[in-house]
Amino acid sequence: MAAVTKNLAFGITASTSFEPPFLLAKRFSTLDHLTKGRIGWNIVTSWKKSAFKAIGLDNPIEHDQRYEQADEYLRVLYKLWNASWTPSAIRLNPSSDTYTDPSQVRQINHQGKYFSLSTPHIVPPSPQRTPFLFQAGTSSAGSEFATTHAEAVFVSSHSPSVLAPKVAKLRQLAKEKGRDPSSLKVFATFTPIIGRTEEEAQAKYQEARKNASILSILDNFTTPSEEVPRWTPRVVAERAAIGGLGPVAVGTAEKVADEMERWVREADVDGFNVAYVTTPGTFEEVVDLLVPELRKRGIYKEEVEEEAWTAREKVYGRGQKELRDDHVGRKYDWDVYVEEEPYRAEEVATKQKVEA
Repeated sequence: MAAVTKNLAFGITASTSFEPPFLLAKRFSTLDHLTKGRIGWNIVTSWKKSAFKAIGLDNPIEHDQRYEQADEYLRVLYKLWNASWTPSAIRLNPSSDTYTDPSQVRQINHQGKYFSLSTPHIVPPSPQRTPFLFQAGTSSAGSEFATTHAEAVFVSSHSPSVLAPKVAKLRQLAKEKGRDPSSLKVFATFTPIIGRTEEEAQAKYQEARKNASILSILDNFTTPSEEVPRWTPRVVAERAAIGGLGPVAVGTAEKVADEMERWVREADVDGFNVAYVTTPGTFEEVVDLLVPELRKRGIYKEEVEEEAWTAREKVYGRGQKELRDDHVGRKYDWDVYVEEEPYRAEEVATKQKVEA
């Protein structure tokens, strides 16, 4: 797909629980090179017992421990991506058979609680160095992780009034970590059903309801709102059948755009994770009907310039190819990186006992 597109960015899901960080770092750097900086990573920690059993573990790692492990995983990656090579390490000189200046490539020695490695990063710095970082955890541990590492967070709610305080909390946590709270981009689940007329949209919606498959997700529907003042099994079924936990906007492009603007205004979200009812039908409706309406309102970019943008530049603007200066990953840049002391469990246990 990257070979036949110029402006499309790709968000790839990969788990911190199933693969050594060295291998993931190498793969994402390679992908970032091949796509000229159009790669993002949707960070997951995984939780299904069947998935852990597939790699030889009888039980999933405990929830909060998975995020503790993921935090160390990300810090190992920052060391590989940001601390192992200087920006000027490449020295292409075929006549002397030279590719790099060895003095500008550093071995990373990490001896942590969960991961240990001693190696340089074996892929030269890619356009972004670090892929654009997505994450979707909303638990306490997940929110701590997201506001430390993520540049974009996926959220879901049936109402902007219910979502707004959650978004505010995420931004507050980011601020407490020294980040610009507005730099944490929040994307809400949103399912559009669009017609050229209201009647056409409603007909599509009724057809979708007729063919919907309903799964029990009652536990996710506990908070009433103006949109849903009282949850009943029937309301849950109707809501869950199409669009899952997020809102379903039915109508003309103008009506759907109004609803999107309302969510941005009331919930303080930055964008949307568009879910589909049919494929490619939903996406064709978005491209052919919704995008022109959003462009007319000046809230969706016009056609991008001839020169391609990286995934991070699409979010933060031209020139911001690498992590922002207030992101924790910048603490591992070549010129500021200091190798840490090896992790010693007995020292940590003693310290925790003293503090208690």
